[in-house]
Formats: sequence, structure tokens, C-alpha cells
Amino acid sequence: MDFRVNGKEVGSEIRMNGRGSAHVEVNVAALLEAQPNEAIRKRSVLQKPYWDLERARIGSGREVPGGSGR
Repeated sequence: MDFRVNGKEVGSEIRMNGRGSAHVEVNVAALLEAQPNEAIRKRSVLQKPYWDLERARIGSGREVPGGSGR
């Protein structure tokens, strides 16, 4: 995981003068099994696990939505 706040890496000091906005970036990698887990894919979003990487799978491949988030 690569995580930055206002362009500064984890462990850096971030100072803000009062209330304001911060720019947060995170790049994450995770292992998605080769075969879809249909038990999770078929569940309602109101059933646990509420968030599972399996729910983000595109089709039957290992692709998930991604991008810079900008």
C-alpha cells in the first residue's frame, strides 16, 4: 500500500492551519482468486461480507475497476 496526504508519505508530519481540505492518495494491491466465488457474488449487498474484493470483479477475469481516482 502506498499512502500519501498532501503529497507526503506515511510517517511525515502534516500541518494544517485550522480547518481545510487535504488531498489523500492511496494505491492498493490485493490478490483476487483466479476463479470467481459465486457464493459471494450472488449475495445481496445488504448481506455480509458487505465489502469483499470479489464484489468488484469485472466478469470472470481478475480485472477490477481502477484508476487514479483524480
